[in-house]
Amino acid sequence: MQYKTIILVDGENLTVRYKGMLDAGRIPREENVFIENSFVWNPNIPKTGGTIDIVRTGYYTTVVGDENKIDAIKTTISETEFKFTTISHENWSGTLVPYVYKKQNQKAKTKS
Repeated sequence: MQYKTIILVDGENLTVRYKGMLDAGRIPREENVFIENSFVWNPNIPKTGGTIDIVRTGYYTTVVGDENKIDAIKTTISETEFKFTTISHENWSGTLVPYVYKKQNQKAKTKS
């Protein structure tokens, strides 16, 4: 049986944790995509055991800046690919669906 799956990524929290790892001296992998305070991704994150079918992967984050910056982040996120395998298909690829919200300043707490 193959399960249809939607992945929801808390990009803001993921980015904060990744930045903390970098600040602690961890060396990032070459394939990581990182835009400080906005976006981090590794194309190998959603590797599956083969029993699910990823229908959509939504990436939720916030950005401080104008509409041009928000649009640039959305474009980067939507062009980011990842690979996964299902029971019937090997090496499928997908893209992230961006959900980017404007934040007034970097220290502000968000409710998005």
